[in-house]
Amino acid sequence: MVSSDQIRADLSHEMQKNKPEMTFKQCFDKLGKETAKQFDKQIKSAIDSKEDNKINIILVDKNYPQGIDKFLKLFCKDKSSQYFVVFIPNITKPLSIENLWFPFSLNYFIQCYLRLKNRHGHEVLNGEDEQSKYVYISFLKLFQNFDFHQKVSNDPEFAENVFLQKIDFTDESKDMEIDPETEKFFTKVMKKIRAFDMEKIKKYNENDINTYFKGLDDNYDGKNFFKDTREKN
Repeated sequence: MVSSDQIRADLSHEMQKNKPEMTFKQCFDKLGKETAKQFDKQIKSAIDSKEDNKINIILVDKNYPQGIDKFLKLFCKDKSSQYFVVFIPNITKPLSIENLWFPFSLNYFIQCYLRLKNRHGHEVLNGEDEQSKYVYISFLKLFQNFDFHQKVSNDPEFAENVFLQKIDFTDESKDMEIDPETEKFFTKVMKKIRAFDMEKIKKYNENDINTYFKGLDDNYDGKNFFKDTREKN
């Protein structure tokens, strides 16, 4: 398994040992580029160390739509034996507002937020961290107008090696309509932000973000909206 979050956490702990005057978060914020380098290095190492005449499985813990070209080339360079399986949410009603389209539903957006809010100890999305809301919407911003099906089908060089597997990550049973507050949030905030530009997101959108997510807290948190779809051990 190659996990970007785990790599960044390990690098942050190592930096903190050498620079005890820095907090874990300060170290974490400085290690984005180095994490990306180490992540690519570990994937290449895993691929190069595969054993012949065996089924070799590499689990990549990374959600990064803009980097799909690189992953396809890494995993499908040997077309006779390497395949790329992508797990995507099983969404029944993709979220579409004006000229914005996202490969997730309003259900998915809200339920993922509730999971985030009630999750503790994660390196990137920790419900106890006030900045987590900005990380969350930045992450989802990366998927704006991104269609993985189209991406794969338009590239015949890799289409035969790539398999899409839809998973019920969230409960899609509720048929939700886009309310005025959600429409305002996506057109006023999500449409304009630059992903992971935390300083500007907070400077220009903090009140709108806090107001919208406070509404989600009041309307959904603790009211049986979130159905835990994670597998039980």
